[in-house]
Amino acid sequence: MPATRIVSTTAGPVEIVHALGPRPPVLILPGGQCSAAVDHGQSLYAEAGHEAIAISGPGCGAKRVGALTSAEFIPLAREVCEHLGLAVFGAAVGVSFGGLQAVHTVRDSGLGIRRLVLHSCAASALPFPVTRATTIGGRLAFLPVVQGAVWGLVHRMARSDSGLRRMLAPLSRPPIAESWSQLSAADRTTSRELFRAM
Repeated sequence: MPATRIVSTTAGPVEIVHALGPRPPVLILPGGQCSAAVDHGQSLYAEAGHEAIAISGPGCGAKRVGALTSAEFIPLAREVCEHLGLAVFGAAVGVSFGGLQAVHTVRDSGLGIRRLVLHSCAASALPFPVTRATTIGGRLAFLPVVQGAVWGLVHRMARSDSGLRRMLAPLSRPPIAESWSQLSAADRTTSRELFRAM
């Protein structure tokens, strides 16, 4: 994949990766804590011949425009695309937290998105990152040199009930004691498999 580039927008600099190709362009919106420099499928689309544009989200990448909701970030994505001279896209691809941004791109008539592709999407109406600690912790945990150990820890934690409870707690609005009691043995097995597949 090509190196990252910086594109100026009205809210500040935005980091992108832009791979040229003969087929219709695909706009890729990566998940939280990951910049456009991390391959979220760009190479898959580029290898299929698509022009692939990955845009770092508002709280990620070498340059950050601040805490914005997904809807607030889309005009900046449009500015980036206009800067690149792109007006019609084969698809918008949202990965994890980028899924909500991708949904908003489809609603933006200025972007001309024909299809929506969602990969493991998480929806939230909150700006991302939610806290400074989340931003710093995510950057440290997902550094290439430690990422393997982090995922290894996730896999080990998912094996035990206490570890799985700790991992599910921040994903539940009700207290974990309440939501845990509502999980069947099959639900717990599915949750373990999900975390161990990451």
